[in-house]
Amino acid sequence: MNKSEKEVVKKYVKEGYKYLHSGWPDFVFFKVDENGNIIKESIKFVEVKLRGDGLRYEQAVMEKIFKSLDLPFSIEFVGSIPNQTRPNHTKPYQSKPFQRR
Repeated sequence: MNKSEKEVVKKYVKEGYKYLHSGWPDFVFFKVDENGNIIKESIKFVEVKLRGDGLRYEQAVMEKIFKSLDLPFSIEFVGSIPNQTRPNHTKPYQSKPFQRR
């Protein structure tokens, strides 16, 4: 877990959330009741990005899928990256739209 992700985890854990960290999005945060059952309304899917960075194409498509299913998805922007170290794979979503069938 990188520094940016730890910052986001700290925020949610402080609010009483538990989390899973595996795959995409970066995290699934949720709360449990006194019986250990997941509280459905508390579930949040969160992708962590450095401020100034963007979603890769596949991530942008997944964001649209989550939102089309009315799943609570958000992007947490933390810190910042200098322009000269910005990854080359970061492209705006519009540069490669997915194909509808």
